[in-house]
Amino acid sequence: MQARGLKLQNAKGMEMSGTVFAKKEDRLRETASTYLKCGKFKEFCEVQCELGNWKKAMAFAPAVSIEYWQELAERHTKFLTEK
Repeated sequence: MQARGLKLQNAKGMEMSGTVFAKKEDRLRETASTYLKCGKFKEFCEVQCELGNWKKAMAFAPAVSIEYWQELAERHTKFLTEK
């Protein structure tokens, strides 16, 4: 299952053309779902950040570690100030 998540996350261009995962955003959502099912919380959070779902990433970050949660909080703050 984890391999499927990696394949979806790393798919480029027209590689997924003609499938329900043709759009990058759809692939990333499915990737996040796969990582969550596998218990890969850090990877799930990283994909959520890429999708712009910072609140969801922050909610799951403590499952990785408090240090990771703090790192994400800093990244989110930087993202907001640059916006």
